[in-house]
Amino acid sequence: MPARKPDMATREERLSGFTVRGTPPSDRRMEVLCEDNSGTYALPFACRWANGTWLNCGADVAIEGKVVGWRFWD
Repeated sequence: MPARKPDMATREERLSGFTVRGTPPSDRRMEVLCEDNSGTYALPFACRWANGTWLNCGADVAIEGKVVGWRFWD
């Protein structure tokens, strides 16, 4: 019998680890959770909230994805 694949996390389970309401703190390194028609995914690089826009900390360019949650980058 083939090994059972682990269940994927639900959208609610992914969101539960992130802040989803309110305004993020400005100019702090954050991990962001994005969402598209395929599901949710965390970006592999730090981002920051500045002037109403999410920016990639390394390239200082705007994030094009739909950010649905954030937490402090460790």
